[in-house]
Amino acid sequence: MQITFGKHCGSHVAYVPTQYLAWVLRECDNIDPALRAAIAAELDARRGRRQRQADAQRKQLTHPGVAAWRSAWPIIVRLCHPDCGGNGELMQVMNSINEAMNSKERA
Repeated sequence: MQITFGKHCGSHVAYVPTQYLAWVLRECDNIDPALRAAIAAELDARRGRRQRQADAQRKQLTHPGVAAWRSAWPIIVRLCHPDCGGNGELMQVMNSINEAMNSKERA
């Protein structure tokens, strides 16, 4: 639906700044009920998108233990890998731990 007045007249509500849409709902009492509903729906959708984006960012944040493990992983490999004089069984254990750490991070 398009805004029918003001500086954004003719613009679809999806392309109008959030602050303006919020102002319209707050200050304009005599707008078309369908336009009011479209603006409210657009603001709700934007809030939902922002919440989903915030949730995704929180998921991307790495737990300090996982970050420490990742930074230590190259050292662990150099110490445990059989080609570098380490123990093959120990390297298998370390690989299992590494896989578990990475799978928890993806979850």
